[in-house]
Amino acid sequence: MNEYTTQEVAQKNSTECFWVIFNAKVYDMTTFLDGHPGGKVIMKHGGKDVSSILPQVAVHNMTWSGVQSVLKERCIGTVKGRH
Repeated sequence: MNEYTTQEVAQKNSTECFWVIFNAKVYDMTTFLDGHPGGKVIMKHGGKDVSSILPQVAVHNMTWSGVQSVLKERCIGTVKGRH
């Protein structure tokens, strides 16, 4: 699995390339932007660690298993030094 620094992830915060960190794993959410249940509010979290906010699934109108499924499909690596 690829490893990325937090600095590398922080640069991926646009509609062309949108990554987030969740529980020390890196996710490419670019293809999910248009389908995000919360709309474009997700853009303020690009390139950031969303571990403290993502579990608030009530905001997402999805079950936790639904969230996990979306994440599983988009995991591209881990955060270097955070295993």
